[in-house]
Amino acid sequence: MATNTPTGERLRLAELIQRREFQCLTPKQQNFVSRLISSGLLTGTYDALDAVMFAYKTSVKTATIFSYELMGNRRIKRVLDLHFRRTEFESILEDLGRAVRLSIERDMKRGGTLSVATVDALKFYEKYAGRKLETVPGVASQQGPEVKSDKKTFAVGDHVWQGGVEYIVTKLKTDGTVDDADPVEAEHAVR
Repeated sequence: MATNTPTGERLRLAELIQRREFQCLTPKQQNFVSRLISSGLLTGTYDALDAVMFAYKTSVKTATIFSYELMGNRRIKRVLDLHFRRTEFESILEDLGRAVRLSIERDMKRGGTLSVATVDALKFYEKYAGRKLETVPGVASQQGPEVKSDKKTFAVGDHVWQGGVEYIVTKLKTDGTVDDADPVEAEHAVR
């Protein structure tokens, strides 16, 4: 469970250790966060699996499961948000975006139609994030070899206009053209 993160202005580990949020963590959680951040700053890859194995002295199998649990821990997430200089709201939006992507992928595997909950979550994300959700793995936005065609292809979640009405794409045909779309309510419309 390693993640590459673009470098930017980050709160240094020495400063982070002084913060109340870091001091509220258990000693093993502190070791986990310290290892995660120090190795991330050194290599550019934040490797939660390595950090779990270092802090908890556990097997790879156990560390794999435990790394997801630790990375989802709200107190640990808050410390990492401080390090990356993210607000709690930005962190929650990031979690929501990840959940929406997974939900879209799941819905596409189950028949290609987005559930009402997925569409509502996507609309909520786009409204508060102020941008469209980035590409979704496994959805038609990934292009293979270039094929010349007059048809315009879309991705699930794209906003399209037809007859002066804005729609959000909820289902695609196998060729990437729109099979189904829901109208966007006026207060949720992207301008």
